[in-house]
Amino acid sequence: MIAFVQRTVFTVALVLFSMQSMFAQESMLAFKFSPGQNLRYKVTSNGLLEGGMFPNGRVETLIHLYYTLSVTAVDNEGTATVTFTQDSLLYWEDSMKMPYTAGEQLNGVPVAMWFSNRGMIVDVNFPADLSKEAEQYLDGVLKDFGSEPPLPGSAKGVGAEWKNDLSVYFVYGDGMAKVNNPSKALYARKENIRGKECARIEYGGNLISVRQKVGSVSGTIHHSLRDGKILRVSSKTDATIYMPVRGARAQARISTTQTREALN
Repeated sequence: MIAFVQRTVFTVALVLFSMQSMFAQESMLAFKFSPGQNLRYKVTSNGLLEGGMFPNGRVETLIHLYYTLSVTAVDNEGTATVTFTQDSLLYWEDSMKMPYTAGEQLNGVPVAMWFSNRGMIVDVNFPADLSKEAEQYLDGVLKDFGSEPPLPGSAKGVGAEWKNDLSVYFVYGDGMAKVNNPSKALYARKENIRGKECARIEYGGNLISVRQKVGSVSGTIHHSLRDGKILRVSSKTDATIYMPVRGARAQARISTTQTREALN
Protein backbone atom coordinates (compact mmCIF):
# COMPACT_ATOMS: atom_id res chain seq x y z
CA MET A 1 0.00 0.00 0.00
CA ILE A 2 2.79 2.41 0.86
CA ALA A 3 4.57 1.69 -2.41
CA PHE A 4 1.31 2.26 -4.32
CA VAL A 5 0.75 5.63 -2.62
CA GLN A 6 4.30 6.73 -3.30
CA ARG A 7 3.97 5.75 -6.96
CA THR A 8 0.66 7.64 -7.22
CA VAL A 9 2.17 10.78 -5.70
CA PHE A 10 5.13 10.52 -8.07
CA THR A 11 2.79 10.12 -11.06
CA VAL A 12 0.69 13.14 -10.04
CA ALA A 13 3.84 15.21 -9.52
CA LEU A 14 5.11 14.19 -12.97
CA VAL A 15 1.80 15.20 -14.59
CA LEU A 16 1.83 18.56 -12.81
CA PHE A 17 5.42 19.15 -13.88
CA SER A 18 4.55 18.31 -17.48
CA MET A 19 1.58 20.71 -17.39
CA GLN A 20 3.74 23.47 -15.93
CA SER A 21 6.35 22.92 -18.64
CA MET A 22 3.66 23.01 -21.33
CA PHE A 23 2.19 26.28 -20.09
CA ALA A 24 5.65 27.79 -19.57
CA GLN A 25 6.29 27.28 -23.26
CA GLU A 26 3.24 29.30 -24.25
CA SER A 27 3.98 32.85 -25.34
CA MET A 28 1.82 35.92 -25.71
CA LEU A 29 1.29 36.43 -29.45
CA ALA A 30 0.47 40.14 -29.50
CA PHE A 31 2.09 43.46 -30.32
CA LYS A 32 3.83 45.19 -27.43
CA PHE A 33 3.47 48.82 -28.45
CA SER A 34 5.12 51.49 -26.31
CA PRO A 35 5.12 55.31 -26.65
CA GLY A 36 8.19 56.59 -28.48
CA GLN A 37 8.62 53.50 -30.69
CA ASN A 38 9.56 54.09 -34.33
CA LEU A 39 8.98 50.93 -36.35
CA ARG A 40 10.51 51.07 -39.82
CA TYR A 41 9.54 48.63 -42.58
CA LYS A 42 10.33 47.87 -46.20
CA VAL A 43 7.70 46.25 -48.43
CA THR A 44 8.79 44.52 -51.64
CA SER A 45 5.95 43.45 -53.92
CA ASN A 46 6.38 41.53 -57.20
CA GLY A 47 3.27 41.28 -59.33
CA LEU A 48 2.26 39.54 -62.55
CA LEU A 49 -0.89 40.65 -64.37
CA GLU A 50 -2.15 38.51 -67.24
CA GLY A 51 -5.12 39.19 -69.49
CA GLY A 52 -6.21 40.60 -72.83
CA MET A 53 -6.47 44.16 -71.46
CA PHE A 54 -2.71 44.32 -70.76
CA PRO A 55 -0.01 45.13 -73.35
CA ASN A 56 1.27 41.88 -74.86
CA GLY A 57 -1.13 40.06 -72.56
CA ARG A 58 0.92 40.50 -69.40
CA VAL A 59 2.62 43.09 -67.19
CA GLU A 60 5.23 42.50 -64.50
CA THR A 61 5.35 45.02 -61.66
CA LEU A 62 7.75 45.73 -58.82
CA ILE A 63 7.10 48.03 -55.85
CA HIS A 64 9.48 49.10 -53.10
CA LEU A 65 7.71 50.88 -50.25
CA TYR A 66 9.42 52.24 -47.13
CA TYR A 67 7.39 53.47 -44.18
CA THR A 68 7.60 54.28 -40.47
CA LEU A 69 5.08 53.69 -37.69
CA SER A 70 5.65 56.15 -34.82
CA VAL A 71 3.81 55.19 -31.62
CA THR A 72 2.61 58.19 -29.60
CA ALA A 73 0.32 56.54 -27.02
CA VAL A 74 -0.98 53.16 -25.88
CA ASP A 75 -4.22 52.64 -23.93
CA ASN A 76 -4.95 50.05 -21.23
CA GLU A 77 -6.19 47.53 -23.79
CA GLY A 78 -2.98 47.75 -25.83
CA THR A 79 -4.45 49.83 -28.66
CA ALA A 80 -1.77 52.18 -29.99
CA THR A 81 -2.10 55.66 -31.45
CA VAL A 82 0.31 55.63 -34.38
CA THR A 83 1.54 58.05 -37.02
CA PHE A 84 2.06 56.28 -40.34
CA THR A 85 4.54 58.01 -42.65
CA GLN A 86 5.38 56.73 -46.12
CA ASP A 87 9.07 57.52 -46.52
CA SER A 88 9.42 56.58 -50.18
CA LEU A 89 7.78 54.64 -52.99
CA LEU A 90 9.40 53.22 -56.12
CA TYR A 91 7.49 51.51 -58.93
CA TRP A 92 8.52 49.53 -62.02
CA GLU A 93 6.59 48.00 -64.93
CA ASP A 94 8.35 45.39 -67.05
CA SER A 95 11.71 46.45 -65.53
CA MET A 96 11.12 50.13 -66.40
CA LYS A 97 10.93 52.62 -63.55
CA MET A 98 7.64 54.48 -63.78
CA PRO A 99 6.10 57.45 -61.97
CA TYR A 100 3.39 56.60 -59.45
CA THR A 101 1.91 60.04 -58.95
CA ALA A 102 -0.99 59.02 -56.70
CA GLY A 103 1.24 57.03 -54.38
CA GLU A 104 4.12 59.51 -54.34
CA GLN A 105 1.76 62.24 -53.11
CA LEU A 106 1.71 60.42 -49.79
CA ASN A 107 5.49 60.64 -49.24
CA GLY A 108 6.16 62.44 -45.96
CA VAL A 109 2.47 62.98 -45.19
CA PRO A 110 1.65 61.93 -41.59
CA VAL A 111 -1.45 59.75 -41.25
CA ALA A 112 -2.97 59.15 -37.80
CA MET A 113 -3.95 55.51 -37.19
CA TRP A 114 -5.01 53.29 -34.32
CA PHE A 115 -3.78 49.69 -34.11
CA SER A 116 -4.99 46.99 -31.72
CA ASN A 117 -2.41 44.76 -30.05
CA ARG A 118 -3.45 42.07 -32.55
CA GLY A 119 -2.17 44.27 -35.39
CA MET A 120 -5.61 45.24 -36.70
CA ILE A 121 -6.39 48.79 -37.82
CA VAL A 122 -9.07 50.22 -35.52
CA ASP A 123 -9.43 53.66 -37.13
CA VAL A 124 -7.71 56.09 -39.52
CA ASN A 125 -7.80 59.85 -40.00
CA PHE A 126 -7.37 60.58 -43.70
CA PRO A 127 -5.41 63.82 -44.35
CA ALA A 128 -7.78 66.52 -45.58
CA ASP A 129 -5.68 67.77 -48.51
CA LEU A 130 -5.11 64.51 -50.39
CA SER A 131 -6.27 64.20 -53.97
CA LYS A 132 -8.90 61.61 -54.85
CA GLU A 133 -6.22 59.43 -56.45
CA ALA A 134 -3.97 59.66 -53.38
CA GLU A 135 -6.93 58.75 -51.13
CA GLN A 136 -7.60 55.67 -53.25
CA TYR A 137 -3.93 54.71 -53.02
CA LEU A 138 -3.91 55.15 -49.23
CA ASP A 139 -7.11 53.11 -48.99
CA GLY A 140 -5.34 50.32 -50.90
CA VAL A 141 -2.37 50.45 -48.48
CA LEU A 142 -4.74 50.18 -45.51
CA LYS A 143 -6.58 47.25 -47.05
CA ASP A 144 -3.22 45.55 -47.61
CA PHE A 145 -2.60 45.75 -43.86
CA GLY A 146 -5.95 44.05 -43.32
CA SER A 147 -5.20 41.16 -45.68
CA GLU A 148 -2.71 39.64 -43.22
CA PRO A 149 -4.12 37.47 -40.44
CA PRO A 150 -4.08 39.28 -37.08
CA LEU A 151 -2.22 37.80 -34.13
CA PRO A 152 -4.45 35.91 -31.67
CA GLY A 153 -3.71 38.39 -28.87
CA SER A 154 -3.33 35.61 -26.29
CA ALA A 155 -0.81 33.06 -25.07
CA LYS A 156 -0.26 30.23 -27.53
CA GLY A 157 2.12 27.31 -27.73
CA VAL A 158 3.69 25.65 -30.76
CA GLY A 159 1.01 23.76 -32.68
CA ALA A 160 -1.81 26.18 -31.85
CA GLU A 161 -4.24 27.02 -34.68
CA TRP A 162 -6.83 29.75 -35.13
CA LYS A 163 -9.17 30.91 -37.89
CA ASN A 164 -9.52 34.32 -39.50
CA ASP A 165 -12.17 35.74 -41.79
CA LEU A 166 -10.22 38.14 -43.97
CA SER A 167 -10.74 40.10 -47.16
CA VAL A 168 -8.18 40.50 -49.94
CA TYR A 169 -8.39 43.47 -52.29
CA PHE A 170 -6.95 43.72 -55.78
CA VAL A 171 -6.35 47.31 -56.86
CA TYR A 172 -6.23 48.09 -60.59
CA GLY A 173 -6.45 51.43 -62.34
CA ASP A 174 -9.44 53.25 -60.88
CA GLY A 175 -11.08 50.13 -59.48
CA MET A 176 -10.78 47.56 -56.76
CA ALA A 177 -11.96 43.94 -56.48
CA LYS A 178 -12.72 42.31 -53.13
CA VAL A 179 -12.58 38.57 -52.44
CA ASN A 180 -13.06 36.71 -49.17
CA ASN A 181 -10.33 34.68 -47.53
CA PRO A 182 -11.41 32.38 -44.69
CA SER A 183 -7.87 31.49 -43.68
CA LYS A 184 -6.26 29.36 -40.99
CA ALA A 185 -3.13 30.27 -39.04
CA LEU A 186 -0.73 27.84 -37.36
CA TYR A 187 1.99 28.52 -34.80
CA ALA A 188 4.35 26.14 -36.59
CA ARG A 189 7.56 26.44 -34.58
CA LYS A 190 10.09 28.80 -33.05
CA GLU A 191 12.86 30.23 -35.24
CA ASN A 192 15.67 32.74 -34.74
CA ILE A 193 15.62 35.79 -37.00
CA ARG A 194 18.52 38.24 -36.64
CA GLY A 195 19.31 36.78 -33.23
CA LYS A 196 15.72 37.08 -31.94
CA GLU A 197 13.51 34.16 -31.01
CA CYS A 198 10.37 34.32 -33.12
CA ALA A 199 7.11 32.48 -33.47
CA ARG A 200 6.85 31.26 -37.04
CA ILE A 201 3.19 31.55 -37.98
CA GLU A 202 2.04 29.95 -41.22
CA TYR A 203 -1.28 30.86 -42.79
CA GLY A 204 -3.24 30.12 -45.92
CA GLY A 205 -6.64 29.67 -47.46
CA ASN A 206 -8.73 29.90 -50.58
CA LEU A 207 -9.95 33.14 -52.12
CA ILE A 208 -13.72 33.06 -52.51
CA SER A 209 -15.92 35.25 -54.72
CA VAL A 210 -19.65 34.60 -55.05
CA ARG A 211 -19.17 31.22 -53.34
CA GLN A 212 -16.61 30.12 -55.90
CA LYS A 213 -12.89 29.60 -55.45
CA VAL A 214 -10.96 32.14 -57.52
CA GLY A 215 -7.49 31.64 -56.08
CA SER A 216 -5.42 31.06 -52.98
CA VAL A 217 -3.16 32.86 -50.53
CA SER A 218 -0.39 31.60 -48.28
CA GLY A 219 2.29 33.17 -46.14
CA THR A 220 4.48 33.20 -43.05
CA ILE A 221 4.79 35.67 -40.18
CA HIS A 222 7.80 35.93 -37.90
CA HIS A 223 6.74 37.50 -34.61
CA SER A 224 9.46 38.41 -32.10
CA LEU A 225 8.46 36.82 -28.80
CA ARG A 226 10.52 39.17 -26.65
CA ASP A 227 9.58 42.61 -27.96
CA GLY A 228 6.30 41.81 -29.73
CA LYS A 229 7.37 43.08 -33.16
CA ILE A 230 6.67 41.62 -36.56
CA LEU A 231 10.11 41.08 -38.06
CA ARG A 232 9.06 39.58 -41.39
CA VAL A 233 5.94 38.73 -43.36
CA SER A 234 6.11 36.83 -46.64
CA SER A 235 3.00 36.10 -48.69
CA LYS A 236 1.92 34.73 -52.05
CA THR A 237 -1.42 35.42 -53.70
CA ASP A 238 -2.77 34.01 -56.94
CA ALA A 239 -6.25 34.76 -58.26
CA THR A 240 -8.29 34.96 -61.43
CA ILE A 241 -10.89 37.72 -61.19
CA TYR A 242 -13.14 39.79 -63.42
CA MET A 243 -12.58 43.52 -63.68
CA PRO A 244 -14.53 46.21 -65.57
CA VAL A 245 -12.87 47.37 -68.77
CA ARG A 246 -14.56 49.90 -71.06
CA GLY A 247 -18.05 49.02 -69.83
CA ALA A 248 -17.50 45.27 -70.02
CA ARG A 249 -16.05 42.59 -67.75
CA ALA A 250 -12.67 41.10 -68.57
CA GLN A 251 -10.92 38.18 -66.92
CA ALA A 252 -7.46 38.72 -65.47
CA ARG A 253 -5.01 36.63 -63.50
CA ILE A 254 -3.15 38.45 -60.72
CA SER A 255 -0.20 36.83 -58.95
CA THR A 256 1.71 38.62 -56.20
CA THR A 257 4.59 37.73 -53.92
CA GLN A 258 5.26 40.22 -51.15
CA THR A 259 7.69 40.63 -48.28
CA ARG A 260 7.41 43.10 -45.39
CA GLU A 261 10.56 43.30 -43.33
CA ALA A 262 11.48 45.31 -40.23
CA LEU A 263 14.47 47.60 -40.72
CA ASN A 264 15.13 48.24 -37.02
